[in-house]
Amino acid sequence: MAHPAQSGVRMLRRGYNFTDGADSLGRLNAGLFFLAFVRDPGTQFVPLQSKMSKSDLMTVEYLRSTGSALFAVPAAIPAGATVTESTGRFIGDALFS
Repeated sequence: MAHPAQSGVRMLRRGYNFTDGADSLGRLNAGLFFLAFVRDPGTQFVPLQSKMSKSDLMTVEYLRSTGSALFAVPAAIPAGATVTESTGRFIGDALFS
């Protein structure tokens, strides 16, 4: 469902499995950390996640989202430039313009 051919949404994404032992009732505490790199979460990630949560049958019985976060990552400095060059701009300038 998340493939660009199906969803029309392109993003860099990666899942990391984790296991944190068992709870006092013997249930396995395990899950997936999911990371997605997108330019605009409002037009890429959010619509895709909403679509998947409504039509993915595994969500009903097996999946539970317990948290989320959104981070802004500034672009890298231009090729050949050094951090000490005075360009009149600051790191992350494009995020706020």
